[in-house]
Formats: sequence, C-alpha cells, structure tokens
Amino acid sequence: MNFVCSKLYQDMCDITIRLGESSHHIIEDVNVSLETSIFSDQYKKTLSILEDRYKLLKAEAKNKEKEKEKEKEKGKDEFIYNPLNNIISFIGDRGSGKTSCMLSVAKLLDKGLDGELASRYAHLNKLSFYRMDLIDPSFFDKSHNVIELFLANLFGKFQDRRKKTKYYEEKQNITKIIECFTRAQKDMAEMMVKPIDKFEPIDNLQRLSAGVSLNEDIKNLVDAFLEYFEKQGGVLIVPIDDVDLNSGMAAEMLEQIRKYLIHPNILVLLSVKLDQLALTKRLGIEAEYSSLKNISANLSEMFDGMVETYLTKTLPHHQRIYMPDGTAYFDKSVRIMDGDKE
Repeated sequence: MNFVCSKLYQDMCDITIRLGESSHHIIEDVNVSLETSIFSDQYKKTLSILEDRYKLLKAEAKNKEKEKEKEKEKGKDEFIYNPLNNIISFIGDRGSGKTSCMLSVAKLLDKGLDGELASRYAHLNKLSFYRMDLIDPSFFDKSHNVIELFLANLFGKFQDRRKKTKYYEEKQNITKIIECFTRAQKDMAEMMVKPIDKFEPIDNLQRLSAGVSLNEDIKNLVDAFLEYFEKQGGVLIVPIDDVDLNSGMAAEMLEQIRKYLIHPNILVLLSVKLDQLALTKRLGIEAEYSSLKNISANLSEMFDGMVETYLTKTLPHHQRIYMPDGTAYFDKSVRIMDGDKE
C-alpha cells in the first residue's frame, strides 16, 4: 500500500527505518535526540552513572591529597589507593543497537554536553574527553592482544596530530610523551615474551616486573597523551566492540582490560552479548579442570559461581546498560524511508 505520511503522522512516528542503512551503526546527536531516541533510557542511565562516577572521583582525589600529606608528615611512603572500575558495558543481542548506543555516548562526551544536559550533569560537563577509534576484537589473536592494539591506536593518533601540525611547528614538548610510548612498548614487549625456562629466575622476574610496570606506564602515557592534545586532566574514551565475538580470546581480552586499562583517566565503553561472554569464560574454566574425568553437579555449580563472580567484578551490575529487546517496540509506529521518499 503506497501513501505519504501526513505531518501529524510523521510527528507520531517513533522509529524511522532508512533502506540501505540497516547494517550501519546509527550514531545520534544525543544533545538533540535525548528525549526522542529509542535509546533515551539507556542514554540517561549512562550519563547518570558517569555523573556519579566523576563526582565520587573528585571527592576521592581530594581525600587522596589529604592522605598523601598525612603520610609525608609521618615520613611514610606515598598513600596508595585502588581506582574505581571504569568499564561501562552495553549489553544486548546481535542487532539490538548496543554498538550504536555506545558510539553515540562516546560522540556526546567527545563533543561536549549542551544546554539542559550541561546543567543536569554538571560534574560530567566540566571534564574534557578524547575519543579513540572503535577497537575491533577480530584483530586479536595469540600473538596480538588488546593492549597492543590500544597502544598502536594511541600512537597512530599521536603521529597524525604531529603530521597535521608539522613537526617543526610543534609548541608542546614531545619528549615526555615519546618517553612514555617507549617505556610502555618496552614493558609490553618483555611481558609478551613466551615463558622462560624455570631455571632462569632472573628472566622470569624481569618478565613479571614488566607486567606490573605496564599498568603504571599506561596511566602515565594517557596523561601525557591528553596533555599533548590539550586536554590535560581529561579522560580518554576507549570503545571496544563485541568483545565476545572472538570466542577464543574473549576471556583473555577482558582480563587484559581489567588489569591494564582501569585508571581514572580512562573510560572503557564495551559492547557485549553477556551470555556468550559467560559461556566463553565457563569453557576456559572447564579447560583448566580438563584432567578430571568426570565433572560432578557440585563442581558444575561451582564453575557457574566462578563465572558469575568474575563477570560481576569486571562488569559491575550498576554499570551495565541493557538494550531494549524487540518487545519494547511492539507499540511503536514506524516510518520507512527510501532516500527522500516514504
């Protein structure tokens, strides 16, 4: 049936489908579409989570400075604190829009909040963000991990900026950021060396030390990177798409993210199908117990508990953004567009 939507009908339409764009990510301007988007609830929840997070981080930073001063007065070492989990996970089935929602949030933070959003999320609005390109897990294998790809993308952005500004016109002192890249890459290379013979304890200790140092290397590198891009004190956004698709490496990738990318100056946005990720982690745990001939019901329940505990620790419940399923759209009106034609 062919007909043209009246203006009244167009205003009532909740979902617009554009032919030819169904397989593309749809990145919205959340400043404009917050109240009208089908992801309105997801956007609001994400912004509320981030507002609370950075309000708490600001308070913790003040407390940290006070504790540092107290420790110095006592002649003790520097006060150490554990950073808050910084992973916001967008969870849903294939085609539920989790990547589009995640990228729309990343674009909003990178661009900045306007109008009512700026006043509603005041702490979030005061921060400056730098958005990295989307990281694709399909590149990960046993020879290349997520941290290597993260460092490579970071270095690529740095090089692009240098070329655009022309090396001889640079105003910033680049020695610091180059040293940070060098140190991070050196520790990464040492950490990636295959296990050494057990009779080489010094080499093994060096490899272990490199893994521990890499965590601090990444934090310092991100600080230097943000300073180079004139966003000192800001936050680096690291979006990672469908981490569960690479079933052979998903659990290991998630562990690397948890070990090396949880810092106050990094925000990890992760799209994932949770049950598939849980299955991947479960298979990894079962492989560790493969020497057992039979797995009892009690042991099977223990495996399930281990998976749930790990996922809860890595992807906290209060930082999970669930995409709406198909039933949420049953009562919505639809407009189908073919170019400019309806």
